[in-house]
Amino acid sequence: MYRVTMNAYPQEDLSVIEEKASPYGVHEGETPTPEDIPHVTFLGEAFREGAGLWTREQGFLQSLEEDRWKYLLMENREGYALTEDIFIQPVTSSYITRQHYRHVVYIDPNHAFGDGRHPTTLLCMEFLVERITPLSEVERERLVVMDVGAGTGILSILAMKLGAGTVEAVEISESALASARENAGTNRCEEIRFRQGDIACLEGSKCYDIVLANLISDVIIPNLASLCRLVRPGGVMVMSGVSRVRAPEVQRHLAESPLRLLDRRERDGWCGYLLLLPD
Repeated sequence: MYRVTMNAYPQEDLSVIEEKASPYGVHEGETPTPEDIPHVTFLGEAFREGAGLWTREQGFLQSLEEDRWKYLLMENREGYALTEDIFIQPVTSSYITRQHYRHVVYIDPNHAFGDGRHPTTLLCMEFLVERITPLSEVERERLVVMDVGAGTGILSILAMKLGAGTVEAVEISESALASARENAGTNRCEEIRFRQGDIACLEGSKCYDIVLANLISDVIIPNLASLCRLVRPGGVMVMSGVSRVRAPEVQRHLAESPLRLLDRRERDGWCGYLLLLPD
């Protein structure tokens, strides 16, 4: 990653780009290439046309000068490989992978929950990947997915990158919804259908092949019946956000629901569930 140093006086040119822990050798005074900066799309409106879509003619340095850069330091939040085919790249990371991945998910985690590192998010992503990847391309295109409590939109974006044909998301927070939409744009996943609201706004909605519910126990328990109604017969719910302490309570409610437990996993004191609504 790079630390950009602005000169003290506005009339002077932006002139210094200092290398900072760069694993691929851009030297002081050089301009990063478009391939070097796909993860900084959050830095301003000029970046939001999509990750990695810069051309030299657009002028990286000129853009930074025009914005006067409120982005002097980048947070060191490392990206990581979710699988051998998927890399999660927080746009604030100081490291950009040079390894080839089939899918790279770019996320700005500064305005909503979900940079992909929290155990609850990891559990949901694992279940989602395992559910979708065995399907054929045609089967994936037929999938209809709902992400309840989208946060940064990371789960919605991953579902679409994995080939889900229709992805919808609901988020109660206006600022989180704006963040999710920006992240979707960064990943060229503009087809995701976002709406603002809570679970109640989905009453009477259509049913979904996969319902993603990375929530908390105090939201899951009173809304479990509504969440169940979102799952089509034969579809699944991926649920997390349940602490080990609250797990017995949540599991009692799940046992009384029409959902059947397919898998339960625990990571760092948090529980995730893969649940089937039988035909």
